[in-house]
Amino acid sequence: MQKHTVSAATEVIRNIDLLWEILIRLSLKSLIQSKCVSKRWLTLISDQQFRDAHSIHQHRHYPTSLIFSNIYDKPSQILSFTTATTVPTLRAFELNFPNEHDEVIVVRSCNGLLLCRGYGPNYFICNPINRNFTTITPWRPESKSIDFYLAFDPCMSPVYKVISVAQLNSPLHWVFNVYSFKIGLQIGLDVTIEIPFELDADYGVYCNGAIYWCWGSDFSVYFDIDTQTLKNFPMPLSYLEWENQCIAHFGQSAGHLYLILCEETPNVEFGELPPYDIFELKEDHSGWLLRHRVDLNPL
Repeated sequence: MQKHTVSAATEVIRNIDLLWEILIRLSLKSLIQSKCVSKRWLTLISDQQFRDAHSIHQHRHYPTSLIFSNIYDKPSQILSFTTATTVPTLRAFELNFPNEHDEVIVVRSCNGLLLCRGYGPNYFICNPINRNFTTITPWRPESKSIDFYLAFDPCMSPVYKVISVAQLNSPLHWVFNVYSFKIGLQIGLDVTIEIPFELDADYGVYCNGAIYWCWGSDFSVYFDIDTQTLKNFPMPLSYLEWENQCIAHFGQSAGHLYLILCEETPNVEFGELPPYDIFELKEDHSGWLLRHRVDLNPL
């Protein structure tokens, strides 16, 4: 009996999941040319879900602009730089296109989208590349202060959210509201949460579907946007070890949360800097990894 061997190319064509993983890595030009291979390829490439996934895969983690906000009381500006040519080009423009007579201030930025504030109570979500914007009027409770966060992760979903954090009469009681922009505006229920210690709601950092706050103690807290719950995560130092430490930076980069600590040494000689310890939070929130210790004195 004659045996028939199946070539690797035939296996790829038959396996839709493997074909998806290969095509999603092609450039846009090559992808368009691949439509002519077969009807099956044409159907897959034309599928809206595949097109969204290809766009997300091709454009993630490539910053193309620098934002200047609140510089000398002027409207926020964006410095856009591209490498489409052999010589990089720079272009600066103001963010006042929603209202040419209004000064626009960038409140938050998240993966290419901007949460901005103009004159009056309104905020708006801005895409500075295509100059599209959506105006929102967030719910304002009777509180001493209210802060806003922008949550957008194109690798996970094209839907973006705005989270308001209002401090009520007590600084330990916060009210969270989640505004979801998918088909129109969807507002979640108010969630009132008692936090374990006094924090400044404005100094949170959005990363991977949660807003994190940093506190010099054994643990700190983060707000899970999907479940709308407040959870604890450990800090890299114990309560007693924080006595001579200060936070030099707390932020995220490329989907990772970083904390930079340095020792408070007020009696060191003039010009001498303490070393900086750079920690990265583990994905399971079980602890921190010491990634680098940086000594800037040789510079």
